[in-house]
Amino acid sequence: GKKFKALLDTGTTKTVVDKKVVAALGITPDEKAKTLEFHGIGQKKQSAYQQQFSQFIIGSEQITQPVFAVADLWANAREDQKALATRITTADEAAIILGMDFLQNYRVLIAASQHKVYLSYVGAPK
Repeated sequence: GKKFKALLDTGTTKTVVDKKVVAALGITPDEKAKTLEFHGIGQKKQSAYQQQFSQFIIGSEQITQPVFAVADLWANAREDQKALATRITTADEAAIILGMDFLQNYRVLIAASQHKVYLSYVGAPK
């Protein structure tokens, strides 16, 4: 596995992985994958496709066969000078944005003084 930076975003419904991550992992995009549009960072809608991964590990949590959206996460931010994210340098860009589809399954504790995030699985909503 490889390590990537993640951003917790309660304002987005979908978890989105940057397309550079998919390339770095050597995953070939599924040409038959379902496509979708979403509002990312910035003013314009972005297109994405669904990709299944073999596993996703965050801390001690391991998820097998997750399906996440894949897109160029920072494309709009690079174009939209009004977006807050334009202040983020390329080196600081998160590789994955964990949206509410992921976060709703966890109790999340952000311990800023420890520079840690604790996740406790509570199950999928009914």
